Amino acid sequence: MTNKISLSQFLNFSVIVHTGAKLNAVRRMKNDDYFPGGDYYRDLRSVIHKYTQGQSSLEAIMEVAENSKENQRANFIKDATKFINFMKKHDVEFFEVGGATWSYKDKISVSASPEYGMICDGQRYFVKNFYRKRNPKDKITLKKMRPTLTLMRTATSQVDLQGANAAILNLQNGQLIFDDKPVNTEKLLELQADAAQLADIWDMV
Repeated sequence: MTNKISLSQFLNFSVIVHTGAKLNAVRRMKNDDYFPGGDYYRDLRSVIHKYTQGQSSLEAIMEVAENSKENQRANFIKDATKFINFMKKHDVEFFEVGGATWSYKDKISVSASPEYGMICDGQRYFVKNFYRKRNPKDKITLKKMRPTLTLMRTATSQVDLQGANAAILNLQNGQLIFDDKPVNTEKLLELQADAAQLADIWDMV
């Protein structure tokens, strides 16, 4: 049976270093079916999505963050601030990206849909936001993000994204992370190794 996960779940798994944390991440994937009330960042995701569709404003994003639940507020405000500052610092337009999927053998299927398409300072990207709660011990680098970027770049997409590159907007620090070098054998092996490890842990836990 193919196990279906989200792009966020794969990304969160891929950037984890310690084995124990990886085990716990897969347990959460396996045992916690998605439901709207269970998505910690749902309200923030929703208003950011509306903004990229031209249906909301940067002010509305901060308003949602400031009026979120007490146990979410600090994280929401930090992420909203980074997103807003990024948008204000760059010349940005948005475009439609559609859905995408990526599979590893018959074991893992990732819903690889980007959150939005963005023309930033003249360069085209299809973007995934990284909302994960900040851990001071974590250093999010291109090396850690590369398997997910490779996944996004090689996923089967519903629309033609030629001329655009995969990117992750890290809302821990407001940096846009992307790989502008071609996908090669080494990058595909890194991606497949992460997917294989995830699939193996899934069977064990």
